Amino acid sequence: MACIGTHISLQSILQPLFCKLCEIECDGTKTDRIVALEAVKPLDNKQPFEVSSNGMEIWHPNWLGDVCDSVNAKFISEVADYVYKNEQVPLLHRRLIVIDTYLKNDRIRGQTPTPAPYLMSFDEKIIHACTTTYF
Repeated sequence: MACIGTHISLQSILQPLFCKLCEIECDGTKTDRIVALEAVKPLDNKQPFEVSSNGMEIWHPNWLGDVCDSVNAKFISEVADYVYKNEQVPLLHRRLIVIDTYLKNDRIRGQTPTPAPYLMSFDEKIIHACTTTYF
């Protein structure tokens, strides 16, 4: 799947987000993060996360397991949902600016206003597919 190549900005978001949700140190090199993520093991009770004393969810995906296994599927959905919701406000702002520009340019040219086609590519399903691919 070409998700990561197509949506290259996701690649820089996903690994640090994996670290954040697994509550491991995100500083250091990509190799350091990979080693730290590999140390995260599934919980014995088969739950996707544990709740810390301060109420935070600490996720425990099974990195060696199938992406479709229930714990991993929940982790992937959590990551995709987090990215999607986090991007909504800045995306909406960018869309409004770009749509407004396109509409003005179309009116100046005497054409029927149409939004930029690439604005429709931001989709929760695409983010989910990319997250699954990167997992």
